[in-house]
Formats: sequence, C-alpha cells, structure tokens
Amino acid sequence: MSKRLKAGLYGIIFVAFVTYISLWAYSVKWFNHEIDNLYANAEKEGVEFLGEKPTLSNFPFVPVVTYTNGIKAGNASVIFPLLVIRGYPIPFTTLSMTFPQGIALNGIANPAIWSLDSLKAELAIPYHLPSAFTAEDLTRWRNTGGKLGVREYTLQKGSLLSDGKGQLTLDKDLQPVFYLESNVRGYDAFIVEQKEKDLIDPFAAAVGATILNGLAAQDKKTGEKIVTVKVSVENRLLSVGPLQVLDLPKIVWDTRNQPDRHL
Repeated sequence: MSKRLKAGLYGIIFVAFVTYISLWAYSVKWFNHEIDNLYANAEKEGVEFLGEKPTLSNFPFVPVVTYTNGIKAGNASVIFPLLVIRGYPIPFTTLSMTFPQGIALNGIANPAIWSLDSLKAELAIPYHLPSAFTAEDLTRWRNTGGKLGVREYTLQKGSLLSDGKGQLTLDKDLQPVFYLESNVRGYDAFIVEQKEKDLIDPFAAAVGATILNGLAAQDKKTGEKIVTVKVSVENRLLSVGPLQVLDLPKIVWDTRNQPDRHL
C-alpha cells in the first residue's frame, strides 16, 4: 500500500471518527435539553416524576436513555418498572421506545385491565417537533406538515399479541388524529383469561369472541387465527375496526405554557 493511499485512508478514518464524536455530542446536548425542558414544564403543571432523572449512556454505541418507576399527575399515574429509549435524535431516523417489563395506568382506572406486559414502538423522528405544547406552537407544527410516524410496534398482554404501524397528527382543532393498523393474535385465549379473572363478564366475552372470529383470517403456515384491524382516533372518537368504542374528552391547549388538564 502506497504512502498516499495510507494517508488517504487514515484521513477518512479520522473524519469519520470526528463526525461520530460530533453526533454523540449533539445527541447528549439534545437529550439533556429535552429532559430539562420536560422537568421544568412538568413542575409548572403539577406532574411528578416517580423515578430518578433520566440518564444518557452506552457511549460509544447507540445512545440509550433509561427511566424508571413512572409519572403522576393528580390522581392518575402511569407506572412502569423501566423505560428504554434508544437512537440518535436525527430527523427521519428511528427512535426506539421500549417498556420491557410492562406499563399500567393507575389511580383513575383498574391497572389489572389498563396494563400491558410489554410494549415497544419504533418512532420515525420528524423533521421538526413543536417548540412547546402551546396552541400557537402546535398550530404552526400542524400547518407545516407535522406528524409522528409509528414505523412498527409490538405489545403483549397475557396471551394477546399485537403488532403493526401507524401515524399520529392533529386536526384543525388541535385534537389528536391517530391511525394504527394492527395484527392481533391470541385473542381467543386472552378473552378466556380475562373471563376467568372476572375482568369481563361471560356475555361480553362471548360477544367479543364472536366479533373477532368474524374478522379473523387463518395463517396458512401455522393455522393461527389473526385479526387485522384498524384502530383510530378521529373527531375525538376511538374506533376499533367497525366498532365505535369511546368518546374522548377535548384537549384545550394553553396559549402560554404547557397543555392544560383534560376537561
């Protein structure tokens, strides 16, 4: 190998090294800035973080942010033993958000029902995020094509397994619009589990099983029943396939600080 070729190769390696270190430094600055903003705004809104402040680690590999225990707002709390966020905060790349030990809603709902054994979502980082969660900033974000893509998600609750993809944006009234295409497996065993735990009554279990069986197709390789269903939120209405499930409360965004409490 000639001296000129060696020098060129070393130069390429040096530039790549400096570029990567710069990317890591940017990631540290971005994550620390977002975490500090989150804590500052949470204090104004009466949101309590139940765990230690998130930390950034895993240098020199892909940045990892970890947080434990959950958050609380008023009587409601979202509890999770561990949250792991992995990725570089670069537009159009993927940020992985994982709750490997589950997540549950407590205080205002029965956590035995409103819980998951595990959840993982691969989020497409948009070109830009709202500067703050105010009506003005959210309107500007929406009007410039703001949206958040869910490139892939997987969740498990008992025997129930679901995976899919989707997208989140806002309508003209700044209300969430969400579309999620899901493949659901193990629903029949899951319904039996919930009935045995007295979390759903036998009649509701029978109706649910009948509806899902009507939507199911059989995997030709495994013989497993799979339901492909679209979950959506539009005009403040949660729908699962053909079923309109729940009317959602309106979110009124503050014009100066952070989003208000739900009305």
